[in-house]
Amino acid sequence: MPCVRLLDPVLDYFASDPLGPLLVLPRVVDDSEHPIAYAINEQLALFPTDFIETVKIDRRFLFYWGHVTHVELDRKARMWVLLHLLSSEIPKARLKALRVQSSTQRPSPYNHVALSDLRLSGDFLVPLREFRLDHGALIRNDYAFTVLCPVESPNSQHWLLQALAGERLVESSWVRLDPMIVRPAAEFPRMSYRMWWWGRQVDWNTICKETLETTGRWFPGPWTVPSEFTEYVFSPRDGEMHLRIEEFPKEHQIESRGSRYFHAVYDVTRNLMTHLDGAVRIYQDTESWHLRKCGHLWDAGKIGSRVKVFRIDRAIAPESFGPVCSNYFVWNLDIARFFGADIPEEL
Repeated sequence: MPCVRLLDPVLDYFASDPLGPLLVLPRVVDDSEHPIAYAINEQLALFPTDFIETVKIDRRFLFYWGHVTHVELDRKARMWVLLHLLSSEIPKARLKALRVQSSTQRPSPYNHVALSDLRLSGDFLVPLREFRLDHGALIRNDYAFTVLCPVESPNSQHWLLQALAGERLVESSWVRLDPMIVRPAAEFPRMSYRMWWWGRQVDWNTICKETLETTGRWFPGPWTVPSEFTEYVFSPRDGEMHLRIEEFPKEHQIESRGSRYFHAVYDVTRNLMTHLDGAVRIYQDTESWHLRKCGHLWDAGKIGSRVKVFRIDRAIAPESFGPVCSNYFVWNLDIARFFGADIPEEL
């Protein structure tokens, strides 16, 4: 990839769209009337000609665009480079924004006029009930937002919102808004996705008979979301059973994503989940990543910095735990199997 900086208008436009550049770029790149058209053409012209020539003979590129004319081929190659650059740089920009937010009084997007009267918690969560849910969009004062995306895909929280709504947890849920995805509600695309998801009830009665910590680690197959591994820990503590799960990223991912982290507390005597939250653990450098990799979740401590993504503020029935947890870890097939999915182990 050439060392070309993304122009701010180009990065800001595509980072703010919930569809992602793969679907949006082809729609706007050849629309001369589009507000971003001039900036896109300026960006395409910045890519070095010698690098574009290497793209034009790349087998993967030619598989998609080898049929177009010679004149078209150059522009398609520049679009190809821009698409890959956007797909790489947008998650990095999101993680960079989260890293600096801890020292910002009212970080993005909470400095937006549509959110100016909204009360923030100490960890930058806001009440989900303050928004109107519309196919994954959170609507307020004629603007649309989304829940913070813990992985690179901008639609990764669609199923979590469906689970919170389906389990009637909206009124008691607090969420972190994504710092980059915001559009006027009238311009915000509404998406509906169809996918099987699982949420069988965990047998807490059997789990709570354990008197020592129970740990485990799953290594991802070829069809699950890319990660180094996923770990879990069940910890008995004074009449409670704590569950922690972390989907640990690969080393090359730490500039673009953190780990998805989940914490739940089950009260044995009351048969209730008294705490449920999800977070992102951000690894600042390869040293902290290697330190975490060499240990296990049960003794990971405070390695990295943790950004809270959502929290449920009341006790809930244990059967609501499965849908919420499994959909927070959407596309993680090991978690899906844990919650009842009949997926072959080799996947």
